[in-house]
Amino acid sequence: MPLFLLALGVALPLMLFDVVDGVNFLGDIDDDLRAVQIRLLVDGGPWFDRTIPMIEMPEAYVSPWSRLVDLPYAAIAWLLTPMLGTETSLQAAFWIWPPVMLVLFCGLVVRTLMAMLDGIMLLEPIGVISSVLLMWLALWEFSPGRIDHHNIQLLLIMLSFWGLVLWTPKGAILVGAGCVGSVAVGLELLPLIALVLGGVSLSWVLNRPGSRTFAIALGLSMLALTPLFGLALIGPAGLASTQCDALSAPYALALAGYGGITAALAALPVRAGMIGRGALVAVAGAALVGWLAWQFPLCLEGPYHMIDPLSRAYWLNRVEQEKSFLLYFQNGKTTEIIVLGALVAILALAAPIVGSTIRNGRPGVIIIFACAVAALALALLQTRYIRFPAALAPLFAPFALHMVSRDTKAGARLLGAVVAVVTGAGLTLQALVPAQSGGIDAVDHLTYAGCKEPDVTILGEVKPGRIMMPAWLGLRLLDQLPPGMTVAAVSFHRAAPGMRRILQSFISDDSQTRREALEGFDYIALCRLPVPASIAADNLFTVVARGGDWPGLTPLSGVDDEFMLFEIDHAALR
Repeated sequence: MPLFLLALGVALPLMLFDVVDGVNFLGDIDDDLRAVQIRLLVDGGPWFDRTIPMIEMPEAYVSPWSRLVDLPYAAIAWLLTPMLGTETSLQAAFWIWPPVMLVLFCGLVVRTLMAMLDGIMLLEPIGVISSVLLMWLALWEFSPGRIDHHNIQLLLIMLSFWGLVLWTPKGAILVGAGCVGSVAVGLELLPLIALVLGGVSLSWVLNRPGSRTFAIALGLSMLALTPLFGLALIGPAGLASTQCDALSAPYALALAGYGGITAALAALPVRAGMIGRGALVAVAGAALVGWLAWQFPLCLEGPYHMIDPLSRAYWLNRVEQEKSFLLYFQNGKTTEIIVLGALVAILALAAPIVGSTIRNGRPGVIIIFACAVAALALALLQTRYIRFPAALAPLFAPFALHMVSRDTKAGARLLGAVVAVVTGAGLTLQALVPAQSGGIDAVDHLTYAGCKEPDVTILGEVKPGRIMMPAWLGLRLLDQLPPGMTVAAVSFHRAAPGMRRILQSFISDDSQTRREALEGFDYIALCRLPVPASIAADNLFTVVARGGDWPGLTPLSGVDDEFMLFEIDHAALR
């Protein structure tokens, strides 16, 4: 308990520092759309139907996001509504639940550290303080108002880690719950889940002490928990469907299949040696993967298969979180560069002691270390992953401190070498990677620039209809649209069909393409923007955003209004 209170005492001020200015450092558009999804549920939306009715692409937008994340916020809002009203209760829920998760996260971190260090060294207060301090970037996922799903993913992966280091049947159940729950919430951590499950199988192949009972318990828990999570969160129809970006048949069958194979192989009285056990796992695993690939070929294209080439080129490929860590050097983001360097140093310093734990017969520490390294590699490939190594690598801060302190001279040499290599690599990249060019085109303005607090009163004065507007503006206005009003898209991968229509409508230089894209839409909405004169006025967006006229568009808003609404005359549209 004292160590938990110490961890919480360090984590809370770090988390609160993020909200001093009223803006979440890690906040993004995911929070905005999650708020809409939760609000629809609280207002009586069906549990299994995650359709966002205010989006028509023209097909309806069905969110891939899990009700497991929505439920705590909705429950708090339902509880408080009789006293505060729906809207205030929702805002209270958005502020209450993330810090509650932080408390749970700190408890799991301390439990995991104690189990990791058991038999190796004593967990000292300095170890707890250093680990939590180094997690500061991940802790900001628990800031009030940060309602995206990454915070619960951190909770679930830490739950799995605690189960791994316990290395008992009870721990195996925790691992199963964490892995299945993580996939139910989102697919970002699939590589780490695969490492955890693969590590358990490898431990059985190597006949590590306790691996047989652990594998049986893990396999049986996944066999039981996968259908339970699926039926509770997406229902029978969702569980039978194929959704390559969310929990559905392919992922449920993969998880349950792993569970069945693992439990069966570990339970059988297999007398084969390491090579024989390895062959059994390899053949069974290859058969499962091959069957899944045959049954669900669409998912071989990845979770973004629905994104067309136009949307990929002009939207997805420009999203910063999809780029590598070199973006930090291009944009001069020193903070993120220092964080990555510190994480690399921790893992490098901890590696010798982690390697020595192979002899203690408990492979949990090795598996967790592999996950931390993998998470760091993923963050180098795509910056969206940085929150995960920021939470996982600091678990090895006590190992790094022990490595440096147990032999002062050798530790100093090792620390100096690691710091020199990491610093040298950083400075070299700083010198070699060119700074981001300042060139901004019409697509950048369409995608990112706009009015901060648009006055959309005009929408309530016209008849309901479908509005073509930039995706960022559509997301901002979702909860302000009058009944019957819909937008074409928001900036998320499942809305790619609408994104394509937005690009064709506003940016295309072909009249026929523009007319086809706007077919079925009643209005166009834009913010008045000071688009630089250097950008050619050869498309609808550039002309209208500057306040110009366009054939086929009838202004409905005032001539000086920042938010501009136009009725479409399809016969006259150029």
